Amino acid sequence: MLYQLEKWYFDFLTQTGDYFFGYLAQVAFLGTRTSELALHLRRAGSDKPVKWSGRLRATAGGAATRPVDFAAGRISVSPAASTITIDLPEALVRLEYKARPLFDPGLSIAARRGSVLWQPLMLGARAAGEVKLRGETIAVSGAPGYIDFLRSTVLPPSVPIRTLFWGRALDERCELTYTVAAGPAGAWPRLIARVDNSILVATDVRVEPADWRPSPSLGLNCPARYRLLATGPGLRAETEVVHDRAAVESEFISGSPLLRRITRNPRGVKFTGRAIMHIEHAGSAFDAELPLVDEYAVFD
Repeated sequence: MLYQLEKWYFDFLTQTGDYFFGYLAQVAFLGTRTSELALHLRRAGSDKPVKWSGRLRATAGGAATRPVDFAAGRISVSPAASTITIDLPEALVRLEYKARPLFDPGLSIAARRGSVLWQPLMLGARAAGEVKLRGETIAVSGAPGYIDFLRSTVLPPSVPIRTLFWGRALDERCELTYTVAAGPAGAWPRLIARVDNSILVATDVRVEPADWRPSPSLGLNCPARYRLLATGPGLRAETEVVHDRAAVESEFISGSPLLRRITRNPRGVKFTGRAIMHIEHAGSAFDAELPLVDEYAVFD
């Protein structure tokens, strides 16, 4: 295989608004494998997240349900339980995620000479443990968390996506995550929800963005709110997404302007906010307001 990117994302958002996320990305290109780890912690009331990122030597990799070993630690991802252990001079992570099993094939996007797969692994997980990042420490016990997996075999210049809406919202009765990707060839949407004890999927998902504003650091024009309309077998959901604040702004590719042009200069903003929902399911309806983490990303 000429190229493959595998990326594991994990997060938690506490009731007081502390937000932590990390990802491990492994890239195989022309027989060479590299690995990158990134960790971000933004405490409630602070506009400056604490960050750690770096490249590591990957010793093994595999499907989303297998352990992933790398030089500084281990990420074990499975549908039923996940532990994340990282030991670095300025970053220590000891987290355990627990959730009811979620078996979903995810969203697959076919492209020229490859495909992109987004697959939620843990929806409505509870995270427990401790994170120490550059002198900042946070301990959690049962904080709502989430884990997903991304695989792409499409070289960056050929990725068909130009805009991406992603989010996850969790509470005791309802948990959901969604991705709505769009490009010149069309749109690829998917929403997955657990309502009570039922897993529901919608592939008819529309986004109606409004109130566009530049992000604080990158100046990326982002919607301050948007409506998310989703329908599927046994499900109709109307969600008003409201951004409270930008949590993390990222330029996904570092390096020269030429490299950014070649890779379509992907960049995005992760927000914390609220999902104000009206859900109709199995002949009944209910309204909820859920804490939200979401992202708006663009690819030139």
